Amino acid sequence: MRRSVEHQGERDSTGFRGRLRRSVAWLLLLATLATLATLAAPARGQELTPETVELLDLVRGAPSREQFGALRSLPGRPDWQEVVNLLLRQIRVKPEQDHSHVLLALQSITDVRLATMAFDIDPLLLILQTSLWSNQYRAAKLIGKLAEQPRFFLGRERATIRTLIPLLTSQRAKLVQSALVGLRKVSGQDLDRDPAAWTHWFEDQYNERLGLQGAVYELLFVVQPFNTEEGQRIYRIGSDELTELSALHARVKDFRGQAERYRLHPVAIILVPQDHLRTLDVDALFAEVDDVVRVLTGLDITDITTVADSEEFLPPCLTAFPTPRTP
Repeated sequence: MRRSVEHQGERDSTGFRGRLRRSVAWLLLLATLATLATLAAPARGQELTPETVELLDLVRGAPSREQFGALRSLPGRPDWQEVVNLLLRQIRVKPEQDHSHVLLALQSITDVRLATMAFDIDPLLLILQTSLWSNQYRAAKLIGKLAEQPRFFLGRERATIRTLIPLLTSQRAKLVQSALVGLRKVSGQDLDRDPAAWTHWFEDQYNERLGLQGAVYELLFVVQPFNTEEGQRIYRIGSDELTELSALHARVKDFRGQAERYRLHPVAIILVPQDHLRTLDVDALFAEVDDVVRVLTGLDITDITTVADSEEFLPPCLTAFPTPRTP
């Protein structure tokens, strides 16, 4: 007999909490192993000073005062250019892996040493072509800073613009904005976010076709649960405000079906007040979103993120979806 949605959701919600805690432990371990290889192992002939290696060890840790201090100190190290060269080579080897800490280190050095540094942008272009939005966001942001010096893009303007335009199809507004800053600086154009307008300009400028179909690789379901002053539970999805959990269940089911049809990775974004995130109290946070999590996990949506309700998300760019499955 098929379990009811409520029973299934309850089981999955509890499992989700456990998976979250286990995932955090595994992610910390994997991040440590990955960044050990990425940050602390200079290539032959590119030895870093022990002091610089120690700073990179701090950079790869969790956000903290020590990490912030290390990021501020890197640009002042005598071997800062060697750090840049090393990290860019390591990005080139495995552009698809999580390079969050590497990109933070590169950004901190670039912010200070922009005028005198040497920087190969090709590894950043490789990252932009992968399917990890956080990598894309940080790499696009870094390109926006580097674009203040046109010398970095001589002969690579076309490749850079071609790589940035597909990012405009993302639902993540901060990724789109970072890509837009880089596009405007490198191209000299002042177009808005419209991917079609940028595509038309690129094809006219370079006589090269740029197809955006398939540029989208994830589909976001963004929901903001909250209680009114009268105690009524509301689930806000875009401009719609649902008052029944069954209505939320129907919307999630439709979302999952659309993701499956277009072979997109489904991601649920739950918007919560910033104060709830600052407490770092997992149990209190789950109490605020537990009913939403039950519905999501009951329909096999397991990639769930809570973010501050001040973060902006955009409607999906349907024209950049992959070809749908044949019914």
